[in-house]
Amino acid sequence: MTLRALSFDVQGTITDARFGDRFWREVLPLRYAEKNGLTVDAARAELAALFKEIGPYDIRYYSVDHWCDVLGFTFVDVVPELGAPQRYPEMIALLDELAPRVRLIATSSTTHGFLSLELGAAAGRFSRVYSSIDDFGIAGKPPELYSRIAKEEGVDPSELLHIGDDPVMDVENARKAGCAAFFFDKKEDRALVVDRLRTLLVRVLSH
Repeated sequence: MTLRALSFDVQGTITDARFGDRFWREVLPLRYAEKNGLTVDAARAELAALFKEIGPYDIRYYSVDHWCDVLGFTFVDVVPELGAPQRYPEMIALLDELAPRVRLIATSSTTHGFLSLELGAAAGRFSRVYSSIDDFGIAGKPPELYSRIAKEEGVDPSELLHIGDDPVMDVENARKAGCAAFFFDKKEDRALVVDRLRTLLVRVLSH
């Protein structure tokens, strides 16, 4: 494998997903409840049914702006309610190891509004941070996204390795596009997964 670019999922891989989860699972249901005269539990149930109906390849599934417009608030209004984003130090250390050896990018279905807050100064470790919804108008991470990113980066898909924690969005779809993929399995011990990833990358980058 000739590796020219390394792509990292953000939420759950580089950062603790709880920052984003607080918006979707706490703030959004609360605003939805207030808007529609429901209890928060009833709002969660209605939203869960709605998200299941529209599915993860619909722009509304990820669009913070859409929900802010529908419910009459702005993202800036609720940022204080989300708490501080947490970045995994072992992944930041790995990025620092890799940066001199290969081009690093971040690939997320999250909006840039979230990504800038979640990554903070860590964003500087990437040559480019891609938001599928903001940069390409694509919902989720279908195979098309990886093809578009490879083209944007000027590499063949086979020269791009993507790392992420979703077996479909991050692994199956990346491979369908002709990219290599590494499954960051959150059910396993995190330190062991990071060590396995480091071992793989050291081997690949040494060729």
